[in-house]
Amino acid sequence: MELGGRWRLFGYICWVIEHVDFIARVTYLTPESGGRSNPIPSGYRSQLVFPFSDQQISAQQVFTGRDAAAPGESLEVSIQLAFPGLFRFTLLKGETFELREGPNIIGRGNVSKVVNPELNKKLVIQNRMQGYFPILFEFASAIKIDWETVYDTLTDKFNYHKANWTKRNGAPYRPQASFYDIIIGVQKEDEGAIRIFESIRMLFGSLHQRLDTVEKQLLKGSVFGFLTNMDSKYLNFIGELHFVNYIKITKPETSLVATESLIDEQDPDGPCFDFTFVNRSDESRLKAEIVNVHFNEHQDWDEERIQRHLEQKIVIKLADKRMKERPDVILVPIFWGQPRCLAPVAAYYKGHSPTFPNTFTPFCYLPYGDSGRTLDHIFGTIDAMNFGETPQ
Repeated sequence: MELGGRWRLFGYICWVIEHVDFIARVTYLTPESGGRSNPIPSGYRSQLVFPFSDQQISAQQVFTGRDAAAPGESLEVSIQLAFPGLFRFTLLKGETFELREGPNIIGRGNVSKVVNPELNKKLVIQNRMQGYFPILFEFASAIKIDWETVYDTLTDKFNYHKANWTKRNGAPYRPQASFYDIIIGVQKEDEGAIRIFESIRMLFGSLHQRLDTVEKQLLKGSVFGFLTNMDSKYLNFIGELHFVNYIKITKPETSLVATESLIDEQDPDGPCFDFTFVNRSDESRLKAEIVNVHFNEHQDWDEERIQRHLEQKIVIKLADKRMKERPDVILVPIFWGQPRCLAPVAAYYKGHSPTFPNTFTPFCYLPYGDSGRTLDHIFGTIDAMNFGETPQ
C-alpha cells in the first residue's frame, strides 16, 4: 500500500508523454539476470541501445492502464526517445534493443509498431522522393502510392534476386540499375545519370500537367512498377508512361479510359492489353499493348542479330497476347539502349522497313545535345530520330 501510494503521489498512473516514437514488447530482467530489484514505474527513463548503433539515448517508457511492471515481466510499452532525430528512417517492426542503467542491461525489447514516421525506415523512399524528385512525389501522392508497400516490395525483389544470383554465381549480387541508383549517380554528378534523371523528371512533369485525376489513377500500376523494379525492368514502366505522354501530346483530344483490359472479354483468364484511349470528338478507340525491347551494349548489333532479336521479342509478344485474333489491338514496341546500340537498329529500319502484324513503328528515347551541353529529350518513332546529334 505504501509503495503504491508513492507511485500515485509521483503521478505514474496518469503519466502522459508528449508523443510516442514506437511501441515495443519489453521484458524487464530479474535481479538474478542483472535487472532491477524494484518495480519499474510507468514514465521511467533508462538508456536505450539499438544493435545497429553505438548511440545510447534516454528513452521514457510508459505503460498502458497500469502504474508499474515487475522485474521478469513482459508487457507492451510506449517509448519516447529524447533525440529521435538520431535514428531517422532506421526503425522497422521487429527491430531489437536493450534497456540499460549504466553498464547493466535491465531489459530487452522488440519493436512492434513504429509510430513516428520520421523513424520509419519504410518511409525513407518517400523522404528521398520528396527531397530529390518533388514532381514524382507530387504525382505519386495524387494517386495515393503506399510508400511502405513500395519499400516492402522493393526489398522482397532485391532479396529474391540476391538469393538466386548468389546461388547461380557464388558471388555478391549487384543490381544493374534502378531509379534509386540514378539518384545516387546524380549526387555524384555522373553525366549519364543526370541525363536519365532529367528525362524522367520532364516526363512526370508533363504527365502531371496533361492527365486528369482519373487518368493519373489509372497509371498507378505503372508508377508502382517503376518504383519497385530494378535492373532494366524499371525502364519498361517508363516506356509505358512515355507512350501515354506521347498520345496526350500528339492527340490532346484523347483520354485514357482503361488499363489492363482483356483481349477477349469472353475469356476472363486470357491475356490483357495495356491501355485503352478514346478520342472525345468521334469516340474512336486506340487499344495498345507495349513491348519493351532492350539492345544490350555488350552485343554487336549487325542486321542478322537485329532481325533475330526483333522476331524473338515482337513475334512472341503477338503470340502470347493472341493479338492476331484482335486486329483492333496495336502492339507498340519501345526500344531501349545506348545511342551507339540503337543507331544500327534505326539504320536497319530505314533500309529494310520491317513490318509485323498489328504492330506500330517502334519508339525510342534519345537525348539531343549541343556544344553547350544543353539537352533536349525526345521520345518518338525510331525512323524519325537523328542519331548523329545524340550524346554517346
